[in-house]
Amino acid sequence: MQPKIEHTHTQDNVRLALGRYKNSHGIPVILAHGLAQNSYFWDFPVEYHSFAKYLFTKGYDVWLPCLRGHGRGALHSDNKSDWSWNIDDLAIYDVPAIIEKVYQATEQHPFWVGHSMGGTLAYMYLQGAHYVKRIVAKEFIKLGNHVEWKNVHSISVSACEQKAHQRNAELRGLITVGSPVAMTWSYDPFLTKMMNHPIRQDLHILSFLSNRKLLRNTLNKVPYLPVSSALDIVEKSFGKWIRKCIHLPLAQIGTTKAFSLFWHPPNMNRHLIQTLMKESLNDVCSKVLEQFADWAENRTFRSFPNGNEKPHIYAEHFSKIDSPLLIVVGAEDKIAKPSVIYREGFLKMGSDNKKYKCFEKFGHNDLCMGLAAPTKVFPFIENWIAANL
Repeated sequence: MQPKIEHTHTQDNVRLALGRYKNSHGIPVILAHGLAQNSYFWDFPVEYHSFAKYLFTKGYDVWLPCLRGHGRGALHSDNKSDWSWNIDDLAIYDVPAIIEKVYQATEQHPFWVGHSMGGTLAYMYLQGAHYVKRIVAKEFIKLGNHVEWKNVHSISVSACEQKAHQRNAELRGLITVGSPVAMTWSYDPFLTKMMNHPIRQDLHILSFLSNRKLLRNTLNKVPYLPVSSALDIVEKSFGKWIRKCIHLPLAQIGTTKAFSLFWHPPNMNRHLIQTLMKESLNDVCSKVLEQFADWAENRTFRSFPNGNEKPHIYAEHFSKIDSPLLIVVGAEDKIAKPSVIYREGFLKMGSDNKKYKCFEKFGHNDLCMGLAAPTKVFPFIENWIAANL
């Protein structure tokens, strides 16, 4: 069974692809992927490991959007050619376009289930995030024999109370799975002295992110990181066997502690890891990764740096989120640390109906497709959705 493919357009005219497992009278549920992933992450092509099919069999109308620049084959969304977008664009343009499309097609308000960045985008959207355009200067433009004035605009992010109220009312509920809310950490004095660099213990997401200057110099040279397309090119040039030669050793060591940043190794096997690398990996926009780096450097959750404009601090507006809320985390998650999510996110959310659930022996990605996900995580989330219809 394959999902039906539908499309929508964002306010800045980017065409997004959405897969749909249609249950005409079912409650719509949107499953949003995270960083470096696509819709196959939720519709994982291993028997019993597709949360999308699990919900479909329970009678829900399931939607699988691909954010701009994400997806494979027919389920691929545009990337504006130059990959010139950031996380703010995803929340301000992509999320409302997806929700509006689902509402127009079903005439019902949906649930939003987001993994990692897919949940973080919903936090941004529900607090009323939008762009504000204002004139900051004027400049002369010479046109032939005469000169005209041209306005110079600056665009910044703001949170609107009215938009937040409307958006929360139009969403049946929000479920976030391993979604970061802040980039905070504590210091390891010994390692800091040895490496002359602050090492995070509380939230150690990719240690290189804290040196944003080095990262910026690297990312400014490329529009995106070819996490997936590089392997596609290799496969087209040398055949499928070369891809297998790359995947096999990675899958082998993927069940060891070396990959514990991405999942809890005992909750994965080689087949799941190989499938993830082959089907659900996606290229990463450099500006998106740079914004994560900015969050790590400033230990917060804010809009993309824009010259002298004061950034919008998303982490200061969680009280505007009052939709029914379920926050799911893994006890072994090293990207979205449970203690940080509880302290900096859950306790600050404005919802009167909110629940926090920490699954033991789960990491980051395996919350959605690990060995124990179908028997532990899937039923728990579906039960919460059913209780909040």
